[in-house]
Amino acid sequence: MGTSMATPVLAGASLLVRQYYSEGWYGNGTKNSAPSINPSSALVKASILASAVPISRDGDVAQGNENNASNNPTPNGNEGVGRLVLDNVMYFTPEDNWLNLADSSNIRKSRIYFVDNASGIATGQTHTYTISLCKNMLTRVVLVWSDYPGNVNCNTTQVGCLVNNLNLRVEKGSDFWNGNVRPTAPLSNDIDTTRRNVNIVDTVNNWEVVRIIPPKDTIYTIRVIGQNVPNGPQRYALVVSGGICQQAVSNDEDIKGKIYERIGNSIVFNSIEPILVRIYDIKGAKVLDQYIPSGISKIDIGSFSKGIYILKIYMGGKVYIQDKIVKN
Repeated sequence: MGTSMATPVLAGASLLVRQYYSEGWYGNGTKNSAPSINPSSALVKASILASAVPISRDGDVAQGNENNASNNPTPNGNEGVGRLVLDNVMYFTPEDNWLNLADSSNIRKSRIYFVDNASGIATGQTHTYTISLCKNMLTRVVLVWSDYPGNVNCNTTQVGCLVNNLNLRVEKGSDFWNGNVRPTAPLSNDIDTTRRNVNIVDTVNNWEVVRIIPPKDTIYTIRVIGQNVPNGPQRYALVVSGGICQQAVSNDEDIKGKIYERIGNSIVFNSIEPILVRIYDIKGAKVLDQYIPSGISKIDIGSFSKGIYILKIYMGGKVYIQDKIVKN
């Protein structure tokens, strides 16, 4: 498919992703199972990138005329993140009529986790999220932001065109994966995963991707880092698709038996049901949408300006809790 047809295909896919959020399909895979979301352009783009698979080795299309295309893991300059496959990020119920487990392509099927952050991040700040991932399932973590306009004379080989530089980092214990650090070679099953413990950061793109296959069910930490944000705060979207597990609720006495608890500059959530968290400032402007499939999650409000905020927690498509938060 040439670029002449790739553009309208991608435009149509973007509309489908927008509809998926606006009609609340992201809850349990049925229409209106979750509150309507008006997704930012960054959230739409992050969702599309989270669906991508390598073009030259996915078995559906032959490699291009570049000699190194078949052996150049993604992301790369030939194909970016790869070819979009919306089925990797848009979950529906019921799903395909699978005959056996192998038919389900369980390395890619999953629910979705996302953050649409409108409060933004500044230089030196880090926003932290936690998520439980399933073993042996390919999981894509994608960060996207709509960058501040660059200089018309910018050159990516010299000064660069990126103005606000954010970094994506996924951590588990002492191991870490930085965004867009591609592997030296694909795995035996032709899956591209991010190289571990390579301290290289992307300073060129306004999107970053981490692909991992967890060896066991466990909790990972995702960090969005404001590396250099001269024109901020910078809004962003974060999407996780792949092996999202059912998280266990916390036994910590500070949060045990509660849907949420304010602990310092963090709001910790503890729910056995999927919830959508929305935060509004005192003027009614929405600063955050965060969808949590279930279990433990945390929102850092340390970067929020001082003032009063309204917290709304949706469960089952309806407002379950509405409360006031004071940021000192």
